[in-house]
Amino acid sequence: MTTEAHQPLRDYIAAVRGAITPDDVFGQHLVKLIYRDTRSCAHHLFSHVRAVADAVIADGGTLADARTWTSQAIRWWRTGKAVEQKFARFEIDQRTVGAMEALLKLLQTLPDDLLQPQMPPRSPFGSTPSRPGTPPPIPPSPTPTAQQPAQRPGRPFGAGQPAPQQVPPPPAPTRPSSPFGGSTAPANPFGSKPPSSPFGTRPFFGQVDSLPFHVAACFDALAVVPDSANKAESESLLDMLNHLTAEEPTVQGSIPDPLPDNLKGLLECWRKAGEDNADETPILQAIGRLGDLRVIDFVYNVRRDGDDLTHMIDAFTKMGGDVGIAGLFSLLPLENDTISQWLTSVCTVTREAMRGDHPLSEASLDSVWKIALAESAPTIAFYPLALELLAATGRKEAQPILWQHAHSPHADHRRVALFALVQSDPDDDLDKLLIALEALSDAPQSPFGSPFGQRPKVPPVQTEPVYVGIPFEGLAAIVQGPKINLRLTALKFLSYINDPRVMPFLITQLARRIPAVREAALIHLRRLHATSAANAVAKVMDTDKDLRQKAADALFEWDDSRCVPVLLEALAKDVAADAVIKRLGKFGHLDFAPWLMKTIEATTDEDILSGIVTVLGSIDSGCLRVAVEALYKSSSVKVKQAIIGSLGKVKEAWASDVIHNLTLDASPLISYRAAALCDDTTFAEQLLDSTSEVKRLIAVRLLWQAKATVALLSCLSDKSVAVSDSAVWALGQLQAENTVDTLRQVVEEQDLIDKWNMNPAVVAWRALVRLGAVSPVTQAS
Repeated sequence: MTTEAHQPLRDYIAAVRGAITPDDVFGQHLVKLIYRDTRSCAHHLFSHVRAVADAVIADGGTLADARTWTSQAIRWWRTGKAVEQKFARFEIDQRTVGAMEALLKLLQTLPDDLLQPQMPPRSPFGSTPSRPGTPPPIPPSPTPTAQQPAQRPGRPFGAGQPAPQQVPPPPAPTRPSSPFGGSTAPANPFGSKPPSSPFGTRPFFGQVDSLPFHVAACFDALAVVPDSANKAESESLLDMLNHLTAEEPTVQGSIPDPLPDNLKGLLECWRKAGEDNADETPILQAIGRLGDLRVIDFVYNVRRDGDDLTHMIDAFTKMGGDVGIAGLFSLLPLENDTISQWLTSVCTVTREAMRGDHPLSEASLDSVWKIALAESAPTIAFYPLALELLAATGRKEAQPILWQHAHSPHADHRRVALFALVQSDPDDDLDKLLIALEALSDAPQSPFGSPFGQRPKVPPVQTEPVYVGIPFEGLAAIVQGPKINLRLTALKFLSYINDPRVMPFLITQLARRIPAVREAALIHLRRLHATSAANAVAKVMDTDKDLRQKAADALFEWDDSRCVPVLLEALAKDVAADAVIKRLGKFGHLDFAPWLMKTIEATTDEDILSGIVTVLGSIDSGCLRVAVEALYKSSSVKVKQAIIGSLGKVKEAWASDVIHNLTLDASPLISYRAAALCDDTTFAEQLLDSTSEVKRLIAVRLLWQAKATVALLSCLSDKSVAVSDSAVWALGQLQAENTVDTLRQVVEEQDLIDKWNMNPAVVAWRALVRLGAVSPVTQAS
């Protein structure tokens, strides 16, 4: 039986239907292949529709007029409702009437399934899973009986909503003697069919003005315009956008580069940057470098309504130097809620200036000193930023004051003072300072600072130094000297010094006999991301079992593959396989592949196996091949889906071999998704020699993806209508010039609705119009 011969392809389409996404172009074509058992094929339907359209346009109408008139003429034939008055001129024109009559006669010979206003919504060969958002299927219409006469359904789209109220069947329509209500015209609007037509009348399916699906498809094809017209429209739009862009300069064009070197020009740039919401930082820094205090008056003159002190503090901070300090001091006095931000800004400007090429003037530095001195008095509430400000001035007079605070009974108070002392050279007090810092490690810490007399919005007390001003030589001597109790503290603060000798010195400490020193050196090298120390750290990992794990963690952060054996041993005991792979798979270490194979062989859970493949694909691991080749023959669809998802960007030969195998998989879903990744024309041509209709259809997809038009042309003679239909569609999508003659031949010779509910002539016409090989019919409004 013919139906049984096509059953494998029908099952294939049914299985993949639920996986087709809107952006899957070939898939959208595939789901339109719905097998028809009936042999009625509507020969020359497209030719008849073209004749109607040509006749209407020749009579002064448009393609839209032809479509609407056709819809109403079909409605008249099926329901007796007359066409509209505006189409009267087509009803009396000999050419238009003849074309419409020929079309209606053809439609009257067709079965009801070809007169539906839409494509059958579900496969006629069994239920298929519905996708979210898919309308419910149309139930089959009941066969009329003597007790239940045929009726037009109360609603056009079937189940899914309340059924219409049952009403008695309407009496047989009394056809008007004229389609426009007159009394002289014959019963048929075209004057040829007698009332006792051998075709009779049928109940009308669908909406009142809906065309049958295949008729509508013909009109849709006739409405296609050449791609050159679309391109011209796009280029016109692009020219308009370019013109608008040329008239409206960008922000970058409104600020000169390089910036002016005078105050007037910089202030103008600042104003423009504010208007354009551009980055003001480079401009403000350039203003500050000029050192012209007149800018402060300008800031106050241009201050906008609604601007608060925060904006002004930020502007003066970015200017920096003497101008920034003067501007910040001009904001005094302050409310309590802005003191913290103001002091932070003064401290930042002072520190950067005193450590840069242009230190503050004596006047500015003296003003800062006075503020810091007043705010750090022991008789007022403790404020950490005041001590930072004392240290930022770099004055030796600050040290006695800071030492006084360093004797506070509160650990947080002491910590701030000692870290401030670290920012300068303590000279003979270095041992004393290190002893005090060492004692901090045993003292409790509070994230909120000193417990007494706090001001609003006090920042947390720092636990690491901001800057270390102690000379390298002094700290290095302590680390290498006999004072064992100070070595670790000295080593810590030495690692914060900006000196080229720091890294080599820390590396040498990895070989010290004292374990605590080796560990401290490793910690500081890891914090500094000192990749130059990788060899020394790897040696520690191999020789020091106590530091083995920490050394491996450091190498992992530095992307050094030597960490893999140690971390693999540690992680594999307690961490899930996919997490281990995500952490270590990127290194491609020789020890990793055997562990991976052992893990795969010991695992039967498809979720774990699919997770392994997915993670390997996401990290671009060289071990992806190991996992894929071990698993692609799995019986689990989930695992195979993970493999397909991981091979999307892999262009190596082994991946192509796996994709070929999965394309031929027994699971239609796996086969279809694998085919979407394949563009191998040699493999596709091999499939064309298969006796399987499914494999030859897959071959068409592969050839379409590879843009192999010559091979696709040979598919037009395939014994499977579904394969030849898809080849016509694929050639139309590719729009190759060498396909024009073949597509013309399809339009002339294959104007019919075939077994798979397609009209190849309509598909081919679309392609010809887009190529500009035929003149578009549309002149529609």
